[in-house]
Amino acid sequence: MSWVAPVIVAAGAMILILLGRRLDRTVAGSGNPVVALHVRYQPVALLVALASVGLVRLLVPDHADYLAVGDWSASASGLGILGVADGDSWMTVGLTFLVIMTAVTALVVWLQVGRGRVSGSAVLLAVPWAVAFSIVNALTEELLFRLTIAEALGPVLAAGAVALISAVLFGIPHWFGNPGRLPGVLLAGFMGWFLTLSVLQTGGLGWAWAMHVVPDIVIFTMLVAAAQTARNRSVSVAAGVTR
Repeated sequence: MSWVAPVIVAAGAMILILLGRRLDRTVAGSGNPVVALHVRYQPVALLVALASVGLVRLLVPDHADYLAVGDWSASASGLGILGVADGDSWMTVGLTFLVIMTAVTALVVWLQVGRGRVSGSAVLLAVPWAVAFSIVNALTEELLFRLTIAEALGPVLAAGAVALISAVLFGIPHWFGNPGRLPGVLLAGFMGWFLTLSVLQTGGLGWAWAMHVVPDIVIFTMLVAAAQTARNRSVSVAAGVTR
């Protein structure tokens, strides 16, 4: 029954994509449509992730248990392609790649969303929303795409295979996300592979969540700021027309 987990995750991902699209149509004309969307989306998405975890644990009685912070300083392995030697501490690996993934994410999101579309004042106002959304979104996606796969398939497959399955399931839905299209799929796919290995090797979600939430803050900051900047400009244009 361990193979039921990818099906559950794929179904959960489809539900979230459809939910996001449906809600996106309902927030048109809101003060800040990104804020309005995620205030509605995030709580439901978290419930979907929790339901998926519960269903996998129910249907896979011999599952592993990674619902913990884990050992932040556990030894890393299988990351030689990234220049990480077997035995290096995840404390070093995690901090290094947190910086790298955040920088790469910032560049991609700036090119796709932020360039020429955000003002400095909008960025400052966006940060509190971005932090709140990122905390919940990272938890939701780590539960759905990492915990369920690691717990169900970790006991029966090699770590590399488990990580690859998570990468595919996490990467494909990001075609519709931000960053999106092929850059979004590749970036999310890499994160899915890398973060799954962190879960399996540290015994918990601590590093996976940390390396997910910080890039998410960058993404949500740009999205909220771009929406607010667009609204401010439209209000200014409308005010100028009515004078």
